[in-house]
Amino acid sequence: MTKQIAPQLIVLSDLHLNGQPERYQTVVRALQTAAEQAPAAHLVVNGDLTDTGTAEQFREFNDIIAASPFARRTWATLGNHDVRGPHWPDWDNSEQADPQHFHAVTESFYTQYLQSLPEIDRQALSFVVHLAAYQLIFLNTEKGLKDSAYFSPETLTWLTDQLAQAAATGQPTLIFCHQPLRQTHWRGNFGAATLAGVLG
Repeated sequence: MTKQIAPQLIVLSDLHLNGQPERYQTVVRALQTAAEQAPAAHLVVNGDLTDTGTAEQFREFNDIIAASPFARRTWATLGNHDVRGPHWPDWDNSEQADPQHFHAVTESFYTQYLQSLPEIDRQALSFVVHLAAYQLIFLNTEKGLKDSAYFSPETLTWLTDQLAQAAATGQPTLIFCHQPLRQTHWRGNFGAATLAGVLG
């Protein structure tokens, strides 16, 4: 049996970039240190790239990554701070809610980001890539809920198919999603709606 080589990943989350120079420099130093310790690794930023999901904060994230050693080998997911925006009266976790900040700012940023990625299998804002012998699935909410992630039936079917294909070939799979999925973490069910399409 051929030994599978695991991909080398640096996984960060909760950068919460907010325009403050101190935060910016902290993230820059963290990426430099990571690159020194693992120069061949890929970078995963697993959500909360920004503090309040403004266009300016997303641009700050883009600038940091573009100037970093991980410029062409970074994958990112969206966190609750990225998608719910700065207007706290609009925050909601119900499946019926569809806060517009998500569509006005976050979705546009993330769609452009996805279009820059080569060789991905994409479903809505979620996508899969293959690295070495591994499959990496990145899940992203399709609504800007406060703390939960909403996935359409089409995305859940796509996810099921991706997992089934990997299982059939014995391909190891890593799944990244900022919001904890139900029954996977002690706070995984906190604040989540009880509907099939909402995980968080």
